[in-house]
Amino acid sequence: MEDIEDMKTMEMMKMMEDVESIAIENIIIRNLKVYCDTEEFIGGEKKYRSVFRKNEAETIYVDITLLNARYLQVNWESTLFFLLYNSAGECIARKAVEVFLEKEEMELNETACFTGFHLEAGDYHVRATTTFDDGDKKVDFPILDDPEDYSTDFQIVDIPEDYGQCFALEDFSFYRRNEGEETTDFRKNTLTGFDLDKLEAIDVFFLARNKLSFSWPSEFFVSVFDQTGMLKESTIHKGAPIEGGDPDQFHCFINLGEGQKSYWRKGNYRVEVVFMNELIIEAPFVIGEKDIETPFSPETVQPRRFHGGKRVISASALNIDPLEQINQMIGLHSLKKELKRYVDKVRYNEARIQAGYAVKPVALHSVYLGNPGTGKTTVARLMGKVFHELGLLTKGHVVVEERNSLTGKFYGSEEEKTTQALERAQGGVLFIDEAYTLLVKEDPKDPGRRIMETLLTTLSDEGNRDICIILAGYPDPMIDMLNENPGMKSRLPNIYHFDDYSVDELMQIARSYLETNQYVLTEEAETAMHRTVEKACKRRDNKFGNGRYIISLLENQIIPNLASRLIATGEIEQVDRINLIEKVDVENVGTEIRDVDYFKQKKNIGFHHSNPS
Repeated sequence: MEDIEDMKTMEMMKMMEDVESIAIENIIIRNLKVYCDTEEFIGGEKKYRSVFRKNEAETIYVDITLLNARYLQVNWESTLFFLLYNSAGECIARKAVEVFLEKEEMELNETACFTGFHLEAGDYHVRATTTFDDGDKKVDFPILDDPEDYSTDFQIVDIPEDYGQCFALEDFSFYRRNEGEETTDFRKNTLTGFDLDKLEAIDVFFLARNKLSFSWPSEFFVSVFDQTGMLKESTIHKGAPIEGGDPDQFHCFINLGEGQKSYWRKGNYRVEVVFMNELIIEAPFVIGEKDIETPFSPETVQPRRFHGGKRVISASALNIDPLEQINQMIGLHSLKKELKRYVDKVRYNEARIQAGYAVKPVALHSVYLGNPGTGKTTVARLMGKVFHELGLLTKGHVVVEERNSLTGKFYGSEEEKTTQALERAQGGVLFIDEAYTLLVKEDPKDPGRRIMETLLTTLSDEGNRDICIILAGYPDPMIDMLNENPGMKSRLPNIYHFDDYSVDELMQIARSYLETNQYVLTEEAETAMHRTVEKACKRRDNKFGNGRYIISLLENQIIPNLASRLIATGEIEQVDRINLIEKVDVENVGTEIRDVDYFKQKKNIGFHHSNPS
């Protein structure tokens, strides 16, 4: 028993040595961290940050860890004060937490909650102490001399919820640094593959442009994962201006693996960058037997986005006009023509207003008619930014819902869920996919009818023009649903048609996907693939997957065929052949892939230069 206690004491002493603070009479303050989201992770960790949007900082939590400096000797009890200061150095709030640390406890975690203060944008400081200067002296231990040991800073920023309105990603690069090299040579080309031999570190650089009229602190969480999904490294970085550069630009520079022995192994890795709890960059790289030069672009490192449930899709963070993005999409000729007429009408109304004439506001609410995989969701998320830039919506974000996400376990909860979705979409777009499923003709008590009734209330509200509702789905069932509800039909005046893709357009999507994901298609393989797609299109019906068909053909058949062939022939180690798709990989693949298999795999369809995902 004594041996166990001695081991605990030694463990405690080791923990104390790791803490960058000085031992005091009773306890050691290990760290002080701030967060506003109460979601917990393994080990009780939270989403600790130092920069928060104004609208999410109505409640600020502060975690503190206390180490018992007199472990197994005495109990410790005191009142711990958390003091909140503004940038002027004024104490604007305090919270008292009663602390009792038993002698058998090695450490204790406590939390203070500051709520109801409606903090304005600015700098703030939190301090933990057992002495408060109002005359109440409870000095159980002396406060540490270094304020960093018992205090922390955080900042509140008043910026849009859509990060695409805050900044635009302009560059992303990986650079190699060999053993013995202390600095990065930016004259070298960016890499996506690295020769393991003599590799010391991989340097990550990304550049962004501030789109706001004022400077503000930016904070990015950068993580690197290996091919098994194991986290290798996670760091926090602040965006910094480039010395002597454009004042509207800021950058982050991250060293991965520097000074660490046996850090890298051959295999696939990915870097993820998170801003304000949102994944904004997802960039893969490989470590093998040779360097591979491949330039990244802002489009290729945008993370894949899937929709459903309460997923909120932000407007694009790229410096590309959203209308131009739609025009660059493959196919969709009817949609582009109808959308141009709509935008022309908006701009015409603006000209009349400038000339002093009264105009009737244009209607925002719309219906998207199209078969599976024709790009309805992709266009919807761009339309949020289109409407915002036209001055029709204040935010431009897109909230994606469907029947399953708007119905609950209990009858009647669908009205509340729909109302909540409408509230989240205020200032932006509420996009409801497969909206025809809301109507079940045979069941007058079906929850979908209550969802439609709740939507109709907002559709009928002429005073609320800061929201756009888009109902999307297959043409025939959508038309049936609208004909059953003439009141709803009359309030959805904008009808957009999404054409099926032709064989040539599907091949364009395939080439775009392969280029983005760094695959090469031999001429013979492309000819064989064209024949396969042509056969599939001849057999198509209203459940044919269109863009999702071609992506699934590549991801679920052709690329797995490539992988199996390379493994079987031993060519998997030949880097120059690892991405080469040959005719044999395309032959004998299926031609009847239908959307029914891929309802939950909503992908961005039709971009020339972005990952169709």
